[in-house]
Amino acid sequence: MSRICHRQIQSKACQKAAWPSHKEKCKVNQRAHGGLGDVPAPLKDLRAFTSKHRPSLAEAGIRALDACADPSRTKKFLLVVFLRSRPDSRRIETMFYATGADVVPFDMFPQAEEMRGMLRLAHEENVRTGFMGTLNVILLCVDTGTSNVMPVGFDPHTPLEPLSMDWKSCLMKKLNEGIVS
Repeated sequence: MSRICHRQIQSKACQKAAWPSHKEKCKVNQRAHGGLGDVPAPLKDLRAFTSKHRPSLAEAGIRALDACADPSRTKKFLLVVFLRSRPDSRRIETMFYATGADVVPFDMFPQAEEMRGMLRLAHEENVRTGFMGTLNVILLCVDTGTSNVMPVGFDPHTPLEPLSMDWKSCLMKKLNEGIVS
């Protein structure tokens, strides 16, 4: 399993070590969704979509921020992927249609400080496990106002697929056609 997606399978020890970061993410999500006990369906769908496309999203974030060449960019910028719901989709990997993706400064978000705090926690955890750093990818569904922040660990040896097109076109194709790796 590649280093950019190894966190999908975690032991009890890894889960315990990740708890501080997870706890902070939960607090941010609760505030963003009105403190609801149950996770709203749009957020569940977005999380499932994010999970399916995690390797592609991680690679796009690394390339978009040029994170391995200039890790300091990850503290100032994040990758935002803009989505629209596809209510007629029967597959998790095609539940959303990507309309765009851009590198955006943290300061564009009202919750920038909370997002930076999440990034710091994820960064500390990733550095402990051998990564060079961490960046954030945020998926934003514009028709429901739902968002999901995905931290990505990276290092200079992160395996990246050769691209036949630019990172943005490649990401749009994979998300919109439901291509998962």
